[in-house]
Amino acid sequence: MSSKLSSQKRFAKIFAAVSAFAFPFAARAQEAIEKLKGLGAKAGFSGEEDPRRVVGLIINSVLGLVGAILLGLLVYAGFTWMTAGGNESKVENARTTIRNCIIGLVIVLLAFSISQFIIRTVGGGQTVSV
Repeated sequence: MSSKLSSQKRFAKIFAAVSAFAFPFAARAQEAIEKLKGLGAKAGFSGEEDPRRVVGLIINSVLGLVGAILLGLLVYAGFTWMTAGGNESKVENARTTIRNCIIGLVIVLLAFSISQFIIRTVGGGQTVSV
């Protein structure tokens, strides 16, 4: 019973940390949506936004959110390693988590750069900033 309770507490702490990292990105996504509503009229569109720009904003928001989650997991794994107290199984789990987070961050950065290249190529040289 106590291990179930401690795992629930650990899950609650991880969820709180991930939520703290994800909140700014959710706010930026909402801000981007609000900007899109008024951007069409300024650019001369008839109430509709350029689909390439909308897709770019969505991709950037999702990649930012995934990157924030991976960064939060990386910090959690480092904390686990530092507080392992010589327990080899905890250290090995932390090392595995850190390695997987770094691989994930590299993949997210590559996906971001590839998506920016494609958006610039298809969008006629315009970059999408969130």
